[in-house]
Amino acid sequence: MINQMNFLATLVPEYIIIFFLMVIVFMDMSKDEVAAKIPLVAMSGLLLALLTNVFMAPGLYGTEKITDPATIFVNDGFAFIFKFMILASSLIMVYFFRHDGEINAYKSRRGEFYTLFYSMVLGMLLLASANDLIAVYVALEVLSLPSYIAAGFLKTDKRSSEASLKYLLFGSVASGVMLFGISLLYLGVGSTSFKAIVGLGNVMPFDVLTILSIIFIIGGFGYKISMVPFHFWAPDVFEGSPVSVTTFLSVSSKIAGVAVFVRFVVGSMSPEMKNTEVLGFGFNIVTLLVFLSIMTMTVGNLTAIFQNNMKRLLAYSSIGHIGFIVAAMAANSENGLIAISSYLLVYTLMNFGAFLVILLIKARIGSEDIRDYKGLGYKLPFLSVMMVIFMVSLAGLPPTAGFWAKFYVFTALMESKLYLVAFAAIFNTVIAVFYYFRILKTLYFEKSDNAEVLPVLSGGNKTVLLILGLPLLILGIYFSPVVEFARETLKIAGF
Repeated sequence: MINQMNFLATLVPEYIIIFFLMVIVFMDMSKDEVAAKIPLVAMSGLLLALLTNVFMAPGLYGTEKITDPATIFVNDGFAFIFKFMILASSLIMVYFFRHDGEINAYKSRRGEFYTLFYSMVLGMLLLASANDLIAVYVALEVLSLPSYIAAGFLKTDKRSSEASLKYLLFGSVASGVMLFGISLLYLGVGSTSFKAIVGLGNVMPFDVLTILSIIFIIGGFGYKISMVPFHFWAPDVFEGSPVSVTTFLSVSSKIAGVAVFVRFVVGSMSPEMKNTEVLGFGFNIVTLLVFLSIMTMTVGNLTAIFQNNMKRLLAYSSIGHIGFIVAAMAANSENGLIAISSYLLVYTLMNFGAFLVILLIKARIGSEDIRDYKGLGYKLPFLSVMMVIFMVSLAGLPPTAGFWAKFYVFTALMESKLYLVAFAAIFNTVIAVFYYFRILKTLYFEKSDNAEVLPVLSGGNKTVLLILGLPLLILGIYFSPVVEFARETLKIAGF
């Protein structure tokens, strides 16, 4: 009975999302004037879920953390911080949807789109709290299935249909690989619960079959966060999807993927398990993470150099950033976890800002090609200045928060004596500076032959861009509150 009550108490934000999901479905079946209010209702539901999540934060308002091993979903500091980022980013996504011309061209399908969106949010929230591999798999499917449809939402666009099909095919294979890994793990340890796996790891050695099953499971997680070599879907899907859907896949979806990946690797694997050699080659799980992190950041950044489409460039850029997050995970320390939480918060602001600028520029020039950005620094001065802030932060340069996000990753790597990874991270930062500044060079130092006067940016758009951009400058000067917040929430989580 206690476990059932814990289960119910853990999922209150999810219940709110389910309730508003049903409301949206019924509104979509109503008159047009009622259906037109769906975005407002969607925003209200997300805001209520966000406030509920804050109220239920472990350690606040007398709320206890729920980490019973028999509970397949938990409420701890780790779940709180990731649910907070998921819901906050989803709120911002509603703004993107309302200003995405490609999505708004299908107003008659507005309810369908927000139903897909709310289903994806539900899947992400479940991932953040999942304490069992079966729960993880179900949550991933709840997130993935509507994502495939959303990627192909533009029915008349060949690229969108192609993106949806590729996403579905790659996703199906990844799900199968992950499910196979879960089956092997259950065969080896007799449980799918994270906590039970930790307990077994402390009292018995893990055989090669079990370690290989974990590698398969990591492959499934790697697909969701587009980690090399499971990244092939990302560039084509990002380019073919509407800008707002691309933003969602690049930011919100990856927050959820990183959350469950970290909980599995850090929270469910004992030190003995992480350091168990695979096939006798001295190649353990930590070594695997080191290898994957170097490959991910290097492949992502090197390939980004050759991209002309902004969405493809940011797709490879996001792959590079995932490499930094996996590197912090490989550090296998408290500072590594703090670096991950801090990095994700900054990553969210940077990418939302960059994609919003791309969305607004596309609405004015009808293109996502970098070569069409020539001279926009003078035609669209405000958008260009904001682009400078986001690109400098993405590159990891001062005086922006992106610098400190990477700095704490470097610190965690040096403390764990992962010098090779630290060197690779520095090398990749230099590469990133090159292709990010190529965009700025096009904006300000290349002349355009087009003398067309472009539409003025609205006050609302300027306000949202400032809300995303100014914190990057403020945190670039005073970053310690982010670190302390991450430290305290992780303490509550018990990591």
